Amino acid sequence: MVHGDGAQHGEQHQPRRASPQRRDPGGHRHRSNGVQALLPERTHRRRGDRTASGTRRPAHGRRVSPLPHEVDALHLHDAGSEDGRQEQGFAGRGHAVIEERHAASVVDAQLRVIASGSGGNLSILTLHRRDLPPRHVCIDLGIGPRTLARRLETHAPDVRLEDVAAVLVTHPDGDHLRSTWRRTLEATGWPIFAAPSHHAALAAMAAPARLIRPLADGGREVPILPDVITATTILAPHDDHGSTVIRLRVRTTRGDLRIGWATDVGRPTDEMRSLLSDCEVLGVESNYDAELQAASPRPPFLKARITGGHGHLSNDQALDLVRSLATGTTPDRIVLLHLSRECNDPDLVRDLWGAHDAKLARRTHVAEQDRPIGPFDLFDRRPVEIGV
Repeated sequence: MVHGDGAQHGEQHQPRRASPQRRDPGGHRHRSNGVQALLPERTHRRRGDRTASGTRRPAHGRRVSPLPHEVDALHLHDAGSEDGRQEQGFAGRGHAVIEERHAASVVDAQLRVIASGSGGNLSILTLHRRDLPPRHVCIDLGIGPRTLARRLETHAPDVRLEDVAAVLVTHPDGDHLRSTWRRTLEATGWPIFAAPSHHAALAAMAAPARLIRPLADGGREVPILPDVITATTILAPHDDHGSTVIRLRVRTTRGDLRIGWATDVGRPTDEMRSLLSDCEVLGVESNYDAELQAASPRPPFLKARITGGHGHLSNDQALDLVRSLATGTTPDRIVLLHLSRECNDPDLVRDLWGAHDAKLARRTHVAEQDRPIGPFDLFDRRPVEIGV
């Protein structure tokens, strides 16, 4: 598990100079489309500093020290990506999510996979509504807020974080909820939906306890946005805590849209197949190639954990799962998630799907760690070229 983000330590405090446009440590200009409103000034104030009026500044004005960037072999994850370098915790400025209670007015839906892999996972479902601003639902927050802001600036400038309505977290691993989100979540007030058995671990990691909302482990629908989107979930085998498999149902002007999401699942189960059987859109992990896994320098205990039914799905398992689901409703869009850097290759995945099921291959996208993919129009049922 990636425990935190690397940082540059020992920086000397310099007086802040006025400038027309500040840049972050990566040289990127800060966004002006709403993300900047969630990025407060970084400070070097010491505890006990006083304002001009003589009052003490709060301790949270100090610079946040990140956790070291490292890999926990017990949790499978490969060495981190560019996302882990230079992330800093930060807080937003007061932003409350307003619960909407109106009839369904979703006229279009889009999916973006901002990051997927052992270095961090984050996807965004965007719901476009008639005569109303769009609403976004995040699935996992496994890259830090500043990394997300940079990626949105480059790849999705129309996505405004103040339009985020909710977050769903699949399970309490650091590549699905990064520790640097705590202050931002405190400030934004985004509701965080998760399986009840995960709540304590998520609160210890980064999720403010007051914002955590329960998903039902037993298959009951839970409203995410009233009258707009619901979630039905089960727990799949993964390590000691399990991972949440999600079926979203979106009420649209064209009828219901069903989206299935299964990542970090040790093995396909009948319960999982039943939950995902009628989904038009599927996100399924395809973590490792069996031959590359066997030939890798990973220790035997780790290989056994990954492949033993409580780790991750192989490429073959992912293909077999989707093909079994396609015997009923053929998915219009399939996104393959969480590819291992050490034990997988996107070309191997594409070749496998192309060789075994050309029809499904034309509907398939392969997600990446460092490059967002999408947006995919979820109402567009035309075939695509594999790997887009």
